[in-house]
Amino acid sequence: MQLENINAKPHPYGNRIDLFWENPEPDVYRWVRIVRREGSYPVSYEDGQNVGEADAFLFALDETAAADLDGGALSLDLIQSFSNAGIFLATDATVKVEEASKKWLVTYENTRYVLKKDGSTVFAYNRKGFAVDENLRSEHVYYYCLFPFKKNPFGYIADPSHRIAATATGPYDAAGQMYDLLPRIYHRYDTVTSSQVLESDREKGELRRFLDIPGSQLDQLYSLAKTLLHVRNIDKIDGRLLPLLAQWIGWKTDYRNEIEEQRNEIREAPFIYKTTGLISNVEAAVKRISGWESRTKEFVHNVFLANYPEQLNLWATEAVSDAWSEPAEPFSLDFAYEGRPSAAQEETGKIWLFYHTYRDRLFQRDGSSRRVSNIWYKTCDEAGWSPSAPLTDRVGIDKYPTAAVHGENLIVFWSVYSQEDSAWHIEYKVRAGNAWRSSVTGYEAPFGPEQAERKKPLAVTDDTGGLWLFWLEKKAQRWQMKYNRHDGQGWQLSTPADFPFNNEQMGDAFVLSCSSGAAPRIYVFWSRKDDNLRSRSITYTWKNSADATLQDWDATLHLVPKVSDQEYDDREPSALVTEADTIDLFWSSNGGGSASIRHNTLIPSAGTWGVAEDITKGPYSERDPLPLTVNNVRTVVYRSNRSISYKSQAYRATETTDFRYAGSVTVDTRNTAKNELYEEFENFQAYTYDTGIALKNGEKVPAKTYDVDRKDDSWYARDTVAVYLKAGTGDPGLINRNRGIIKQLLTEIMPIQVRPVFVIETVEEEKVYTYDFKKDKVQRVIIEQFADEITATGEPEKYRGIADTYVDTIPEWSRMYACDATGSRYLDHHTVNFDVSGPATPDTRYRTWHTGLNREIEEDTT
Repeated sequence: MQLENINAKPHPYGNRIDLFWENPEPDVYRWVRIVRREGSYPVSYEDGQNVGEADAFLFALDETAAADLDGGALSLDLIQSFSNAGIFLATDATVKVEEASKKWLVTYENTRYVLKKDGSTVFAYNRKGFAVDENLRSEHVYYYCLFPFKKNPFGYIADPSHRIAATATGPYDAAGQMYDLLPRIYHRYDTVTSSQVLESDREKGELRRFLDIPGSQLDQLYSLAKTLLHVRNIDKIDGRLLPLLAQWIGWKTDYRNEIEEQRNEIREAPFIYKTTGLISNVEAAVKRISGWESRTKEFVHNVFLANYPEQLNLWATEAVSDAWSEPAEPFSLDFAYEGRPSAAQEETGKIWLFYHTYRDRLFQRDGSSRRVSNIWYKTCDEAGWSPSAPLTDRVGIDKYPTAAVHGENLIVFWSVYSQEDSAWHIEYKVRAGNAWRSSVTGYEAPFGPEQAERKKPLAVTDDTGGLWLFWLEKKAQRWQMKYNRHDGQGWQLSTPADFPFNNEQMGDAFVLSCSSGAAPRIYVFWSRKDDNLRSRSITYTWKNSADATLQDWDATLHLVPKVSDQEYDDREPSALVTEADTIDLFWSSNGGGSASIRHNTLIPSAGTWGVAEDITKGPYSERDPLPLTVNNVRTVVYRSNRSISYKSQAYRATETTDFRYAGSVTVDTRNTAKNELYEEFENFQAYTYDTGIALKNGEKVPAKTYDVDRKDDSWYARDTVAVYLKAGTGDPGLINRNRGIIKQLLTEIMPIQVRPVFVIETVEEEKVYTYDFKKDKVQRVIIEQFADEITATGEPEKYRGIADTYVDTIPEWSRMYACDATGSRYLDHHTVNFDVSGPATPDTRYRTWHTGLNREIEEDTT
């Protein structure tokens, strides 16, 4: 049922709007509620200000008054009843029989009334409705929605066609101003008043009342003219004029949206134009036009490039209640391709963290850009971590910093690559007081002959006040580890000592000082190749004293126990001495498929290790860990190529993901977590350039981009952007329709060289069972069980939880076969022959989509 001829007009006297409509079924929906809002139409029965409830009922009378209605005549009693209700009906009013002896339609001139018999009573209803909305503001647009409703039982109709808007005009007393301009003699003789007019006009003369006729119209003209002052005010302009305002700036109006949403679109249109081509803009536009959730991904970062390694940012995880936290955001976006950070803690508790990072530096001389590597640092005190700051800022390569607190000085060593002589050397800086110094007496020339190449320094202080420095030195085309000790006055050894295990590769070594209730020991951890020459393990040894002149290194190569016998690499160790005089060792291992951070604990006094644990998991490369104690919390800073998600500042509901840090690496079949992301939004694996497929002599061959029209299945290219749409329906027709609308939209808001592809993620519902089916011949017992299995060392622990058994009746229900006991991951669903019984009956516990469904038992009750 729809109301007809809805209209709203401003009253000539101002601050009032009169509403009119025609109700085709006043006998069913007797009342009409008028709801008002400013700025946009009401969308529900209670959304806005209730103006009033118009009642279509006129009167009721005995059935004898309707005796002649079937014959098309009005009785005198019926005409008198209309007259008593203030309605004049002539005898020539027409009567139409809607339903014999039950319902009639009476028409006179342009008004119609419904008469309906209920029992022995005839009820009269007026099809025309009228309402008044008063005390309104001048030059304001008001939006109305009419809701026909009935009370017993209650029900109302919400129809978009029941909307109307009108502008309230104001009284500016044009009639009084014209009257004041007349000569006073007209005022003197204008004395004829009347009691048959409105109370406010009873003291006005006849001439003054006459001027109210043109004056009220002039008031409306002036008031409507004033509304033009708001024609460019988005908040005040009449919503029906918004499409015109949108045309001024080239914005296409979506008429499906409410007026309030159309206002917001026009308001944000300039910003949207400025951000054309950005992912956040694309996602917001797709959501706005389709109503579907959308995610946008640029496949440029999935194209394999030989010179694009992993860009490893700094991340940090903390030990909270014996569990390691999942970092929500990166510790720093200062990226590098490899290299462990280094830290030192002053007596005040202030922590200094040093690392190398890459920057693209612009040269003013020729305008070229060159990537440089410099040393940067962050500090941590009671206020938290400070922003990053550069320790070195120059053209060149500064890498592999190491830091230690020696007495009152903070000293930092790092490697420098000289492009002039293509060689490595080591530099240092000392922070004394509040200033950095590049040269301090007593620390210079610690490395021996000047002509040797040196890199990757490692610094540590012992409990006796000595500073140990280890480094790699090139000798006979091989890098060998050497060391020296500074006692506070100078370097003890005139010729640096050789590390006893120089036949090992020491590129990722780590040095630690530990007393552990005995004489100070200097531990050295590093990674070496296993005997099979295909995997790597963590190796360590120690020096039994703090005397640099003694060669008292332990002669045995000690190995950190591996988690399993499989071939994998343990690399990049780092360690921290705990308050319990144990050593917490952290390293990067690909034993779980991807490079992740592992942890184990060494008891130096007993020489025993605990059980290794993974502190990070996932498909990403997580390397170069550094353990710290920050505000009494164990913290591990590490490098990772993990993708980073950002919340849009303009579109709060939009989140974009930055995949640029993934780099280009070959596929590792052992990294199942990463390989399972294939074709998923989160996939960050790199692939060869996908140019599409062309046909040549009936055979498929790779095609150039200008030879073939690439389809949605050609993804991995620099110009391809994927739009992942989460369709709220499985209807192919609706999906294709929305995809076509979105594709047209993207041509307007994306650069012309970008090719969009669509990935539809449908959401489908499947009923497993319900308690609402009616009786049927076959009853089946469905047992619902929930189980939790935890596999640990030894026997697995099994927990059987809540069980719910109910005898159900499911007509036309077939058992769905998902997979068998062999553990196959995916199989198509099949119907099952119910005649099969015994061991051959498929076990439905292994359904892929539904958990908790155990087994069906069939009973024939016929």
